[in-house]
Amino acid sequence: MNNQMTPIFNNIDSNYESILKLNKGKKIKVYITIPYSEFKDKEFDGILEQSGLNFIILSDPSDGNWYLILNEYIDFICFSEGINCY
Repeated sequence: MNNQMTPIFNNIDSNYESILKLNKGKKIKVYITIPYSEFKDKEFDGILEQSGLNFIILSDPSDGNWYLILNEYIDFICFSEGINCY
């Protein structure tokens, strides 16, 4: 394999996690549902700072807050610009 070629996905990362890693730094809106919580349904706007196997980290430039969101609560994510998937 040529050193300049990067695999799209590997066996360790899920497709979901790989797409998030490729889009680090983009503005996103995350919709979550936390059952049996006062928050139940919530949405977060911010910049995708980091993603891992079971979490994402967002920063909100409007108020300076940072959020650690567990993937198990994420319903879906909206990107405000095109998504990198390669």
